[in-house]
This record gives sequence, structure tokens and C-alpha cells, in this order.
Amino acid sequence: MGKLCLPVQRADDARANKFAHATRRAKNAQLGIVPPHRAITPRPLLYAKGGAPAHPRNGVAQDLSPSKVSAMSMDEHPPALGPPGAGLPWTQAFVGRHVLLPFVRWTHSWDRAREFFLREGRRVLALAEPLDHEKMATRALVRGVIGIEDSSRYWSVALAVEHLIIVGDTMAEIAISLSQDREPTVGVDIAGVKPPGSLPVGEVVSSYRKFLADFERRMAEEVGDRRSRRRLNHPWFGEIDAHQWACLAALHQRIHRKQIEAIVKGLKR
Repeated sequence: MGKLCLPVQRADDARANKFAHATRRAKNAQLGIVPPHRAITPRPLLYAKGGAPAHPRNGVAQDLSPSKVSAMSMDEHPPALGPPGAGLPWTQAFVGRHVLLPFVRWTHSWDRAREFFLREGRRVLALAEPLDHEKMATRALVRGVIGIEDSSRYWSVALAVEHLIIVGDTMAEIAISLSQDREPTVGVDIAGVKPPGSLPVGEVVSSYRKFLADFERRMAEEVGDRRSRRRLNHPWFGEIDAHQWACLAALHQRIHRKQIEAIVKGLKR
């Protein structure tokens, strides 16, 4: 009979141990004690209210409670990024110069490149228009967007749109000047076209909409010889003609539209 009762005794002991373990775990939870094997290292946050990343690159852990994250200032913990004008990774630079731009030049006429530019611009407007002023001005550290250098990865939507206006105006002037067989009055300085943040947040959308209309008109009415062989050097793409500048403007729109998409996606988290 003792042997027959043994399984019953073991079952009772197992239930007792399980109950004791559950009780101990409940008490620990109330005290905030987490067993080492259950400890979870918080994942780095790419986005934080006010634009600050939750973990800087030096790996020092920060208080990730909502009150602390929302109180972070953009200037308190800016991410360590490369200097403006440092350029793209060599693989991206090589593909862009020798593969992507020649391909777009080959597959897009002047008019088609202009429509490519405007189509991307309309997509930028669709992303920016629903944002309130706070979200428009909130910086986000993005990664995985091909074609932007390291210093440009920590922008807000407002800064990205301001950059598109600056660069778009510059590229339009260059393309039109080359098509008219004259030296452009503007040069190309990668570090010099970074957005200064001087465009008021409340005017971002209206300014960009006006810019698109001006770009469309100028690239249709002011252009001269679309096949002009006159060229101007770009620091990343070398000596390129008016048609190539028009294609590059469209590619630039697409690259930063993808960046804006990544920023907006982060703001919704």
C-alpha cells in the first residue's frame, strides 16, 4: 500500500512546491525583484518625443520611463553622427554614380524626369500635411535609407522638407543654366545645403507646395536645349549635363521622401 500511495505523495509535493514558487514570485513582483534569467535588456529606441534618441551611441543606459523620455531635449543627447559633407559609403557612391543615375538618365526623358520629381513631391505633401506642428518639428534618428549621408539621419519632417526646397531650387537653376549654355550662378556644396531650420514649421507645407509649382513651371518654360553638352561637377556624381541634373533632382526627391516616411512611421509608435 505504501508503494501505491507514493505517486499520490509525489503529486501532492509537486503541487505544494508549485504553490510556494508562485507565492514567492508574486511577492518578488510586488517588490520589483526580477530573477536574473528573466531580466530583459531594453532595446534602444530610435525615436523619442522631442527628437532625442533613448540611447546615445556611447551605450550608456538612460531612464526610459515615459516621463523621462518625453522630457528629453533635442540638444541634451544628440546622436554622434558624421560631419556634414562627409559623403556616402563608397558602395552607395559607386552604385549611384555609375549605375543608378545613368540608368535613370537612359530611361527618363526630360519631361518624364520632371513628372518623376513632381510625383515624389506630391507624396511628400501627403505625408507632411496631416502632421501637427509638434510632430512636424520632432527629430527622428533613421537608418536604412540609402542615399543620405550620416549627418542627415537625425532630422525632423520640417528639416527634410526645407532641405528639399533648398536643393530643388539649386538643381533647377543648374539644369536650366546648363540647358541655356551658360555657367550656373550657384555652385554645389553638400555641407552648405543642409537645412538651417529657419523655415517656420507652420509654413513648411505651403512653402513646399509653392516650390513644387515653381519647379514645374521653370523646368517647362525656362529650359533651353535639353541636350546641351555643357556640364557642371557634382561632388558625388562628377561632371553631369542638364538632363542628368534633372534626373538627379528626381532621385533626390525620392531619397528624402523615403526618409520622411521613416520619420513619420517612427512618430506613430
